[in-house]
Amino acid sequence: MQQKLKISIAVPTYNRLELLKETLESVLCQTYRNIEIIISDNASTDGTKEYLESLDDQRIVINYNQDNLGMVGNWDKCLELATGEYFLLLSDDDLIREPTSLKLIASELEELQPKVLISNLAILKQGKLITEELHSTPYIDTYKSGDFFEKYLCNKLKVYPCATFLKTNEISKKYADFGANLAVDACMIASNLDKESEVVYVNKELFIYRNHESMSSSLPEIWNKDMAILEEYIVERGLLERKIAKNIFSELTKRFFLQYLMRLFRNKKHTTAMKYMLSNISKIFCKSNLKFFLSRLGRS
Repeated sequence: MQQKLKISIAVPTYNRLELLKETLESVLCQTYRNIEIIISDNASTDGTKEYLESLDDQRIVINYNQDNLGMVGNWDKCLELATGEYFLLLSDDDLIREPTSLKLIASELEELQPKVLISNLAILKQGKLITEELHSTPYIDTYKSGDFFEKYLCNKLKVYPCATFLKTNEISKKYADFGANLAVDACMIASNLDKESEVVYVNKELFIYRNHESMSSSLPEIWNKDMAILEEYIVERGLLERKIAKNIFSELTKRFFLQYLMRLFRNKKHTTAMKYMLSNISKIFCKSNLKFFLSRLGRS
């Protein structure tokens, strides 16, 4: 295979030296060689700079932020430096699963030239690798942008930044203007699409997402704000009609209330969990959440 297509792999990092080493090892061992590896250090204090200075590979581009720019600011810095035809945002704790993963992705990118290509992935949670390929779908599937967002938001597709390839020159920086915290990656995908666009989905677990289950990043007030931002952005881009989007996000919010309650109990925050449950009882104990809860039990 001729390796003509250049892929920019952005690795924004902050104080995760040991995990960063694992991430970069998974990138540097790829058999597909036409890549640039953009590492943007967000003012780390754990020896990251010294480690990066020891790397010797001409494909590596290193940026040091004098001050911490925040997550979105660091993402933007990576995007500014990208010169590849496609852009992958690989967090400093996520992994490319196999040495041939990028070769398989590059083959599909060259043939199909999509604005957005997303790969299925495995999830690493508490040291356990959780795999679940979608056996009911073909190896390659293509969705209209509206259909894609319906499946994505209804939890029928696994979609994470570390397995999402975007056409670099199509990414609109407007995604950052909306002020989202958690939903920035979804806004970035939406910025690449219009009503007629198609999204290619590769049903092979070529990447690994590391799940830390942070409580602070998933607080209800942050979640509700971000979902309102994302809903408006998707409607504004013409990717979903307002009525459809409203129904989807209503169900999505109910599901979050249930998942957040379960997370509180898992973290042994029982008093907080009981108060939260009593104040949101109608949103938590609804028909759609019962179906969702039973489906999760069926998987375990």
